[in-house]
Amino acid sequence: MKLATMSLGALLFLLSCSTNIYESLVTDTDDTGKMEEAANLIDDQKYDEAVAKLNEVEKDNNEKRFLQVAALLGQSGFNVWQIVIDIIDSGSSSSKITFDRIFDSISGSVFGSGDERDARIAAIGQSITLLDTAPEGQTRATANLNCFLGGVLAVVAVDDGNTAMSGVSSALQSIQDNATGTGDSTEECPGIEDLSTNLDLIASVQTNLSLVLAATSDCSFIDFSGSELNSVEQQIADFVDNGDQGCSENPDCGAGAACQALSLGCVQSVVNDDSSVSGDGTVSSCEIVQNCLGASCF
Repeated sequence: MKLATMSLGALLFLLSCSTNIYESLVTDTDDTGKMEEAANLIDDQKYDEAVAKLNEVEKDNNEKRFLQVAALLGQSGFNVWQIVIDIIDSGSSSSKITFDRIFDSISGSVFGSGDERDARIAAIGQSITLLDTAPEGQTRATANLNCFLGGVLAVVAVDDGNTAMSGVSSALQSIQDNATGTGDSTEECPGIEDLSTNLDLIASVQTNLSLVLAATSDCSFIDFSGSELNSVEQQIADFVDNGDQGCSENPDCGAGAACQALSLGCVQSVVNDDSSVSGDGTVSSCEIVQNCLGASCF
């Protein structure tokens, strides 16, 4: 797989840097003054004020979206420098910073923990949506930044997917072990509340990975055709290949207790849906639960 080598300076131009790169994005409109002021506020790391100023800009365009993304990421504390530090700390002898190296080097420290982590994940998701719906259509710049953010979001979504599936598996095993009668009603399935809680986590993972798939669908530096995939490409490929298998009333996920529990009426009522289609390029929450019990989706 051939990926264009991107210098640190070029990467930071797409995201943020210590000099005011945003002024070059501002177009000559009636809102120019407000957008320039917002750009200066972003440069000064006054992100709340920048968001307020951008809300005053009447005309929506791609340049405004770039500034909104910069302000959102700045508010959340998302720091591209941490990604670069991770690359340096990895001890690689190569001096070239490519997207393969970036994606292979992203660690959980980029996102932090607790509320900080939640805020950064939300900011990345909102940024992807802003860029994906850019009013002047996708340009190379919006597509590349969207793709980069999609790759970053994939890392945390996969981590969350592993955690959520572990919880789902434990809840299903408990239900299977303790179900009474026919297991058709919630009253006959002790622990169904725990399953519902973990399904909420699966829904969040599904939402984030749907954003990832949309953001990386037309990307020059996330390519699934090569013989060697970087870590993000491999994670996305595993998720789609193993997860996008439809949702069945009698899933083929093995003989374990967790899989057997999927046949109980009480479980089907909260897991199954009628909208999942095998091979449609999307992966529903039901598909994640059923198909990722017996295969590695994350």
